[in-house]
Amino acid sequence: MEVVPMSLKCIILLGWTDVSLSASSLLMYFRCSSKDPDYVKTSEGIRNNADAEGPLVKLI
Repeated sequence: MEVVPMSLKCIILLGWTDVSLSASSLLMYFRCSSKDPDYVKTSEGIRNNADAEGPLVKLI
């Protein structure tokens, strides 16, 4: 049996934490957007909205 260094264990734990957080955030995004589809606006909805103001919206 080979001994794994502590730094490698920390890197592996950090990687699995990132994977878990990414999967859970995608799950939450799917759940929220399926309940209220208009909550997450598409780029078409932003371009057609004349009332939208903001520095990032003006770039589009």
